Amino acid sequence: MAELTDRQIQAARPKEQDGHVSDHWISDGGARGSGRLYLRVQANGRKSFFYRYAGPSGKRGAIPLGEYTQRGGRAGLTLNQARDKASELSRLYLDGIRDLHGYIEARVQTQEREISLSNKAALDKADEDQHRSLRRLIAAYLVALEQADASDVANVRSMFRLHLLWTSPASVDNYQLPVRSCDVSPISGHFQTGVGRLPAC
Repeated sequence: MAELTDRQIQAARPKEQDGHVSDHWISDGGARGSGRLYLRVQANGRKSFFYRYAGPSGKRGAIPLGEYTQRGGRAGLTLNQARDKASELSRLYLDGIRDLHGYIEARVQTQEREISLSNKAALDKADEDQHRSLRRLIAAYLVALEQADASDVANVRSMFRLHLLWTSPASVDNYQLPVRSCDVSPISGHFQTGVGRLPAC
């Protein structure tokens, strides 16, 4: 059977018999046993590409590829683009994947699961960033000093407890990162200013 052409596709019409209009399926040709690309011309004139093949039970299946358009893009598929998609499915079919519908559905579900997990991870990170407080920053800083075996870790801990954690516990919990100088100015009067200033407001 001859291959489809753009001119043939544009001229294609649905089937008409005894005043009844029905879908017209036109093959793009190709070897037997590997599935084929078909153009479907519906009764309303809509033209779409399908890959048709014999499933595991011998029942014929049809996978929609997209609507026909000469220019391609978001509007649909060109004839060559449809052939490329059909060739990919033919390769899978010849590799032994007979249930192409099940294979595609499983792959889509896997992709949706990965997207869902990725979105959840992004939301969790955003939530964690939102709830990072000055208290947690201080705790992490003290742990880092202990791991570095800093000699003044005890003094630093006492300083934080005396001037921040005890005197302004609510402020320490409420301030979110990044912390600016004006955020903590009401509780920072006890500290000596100098190197390592906080960002300005």
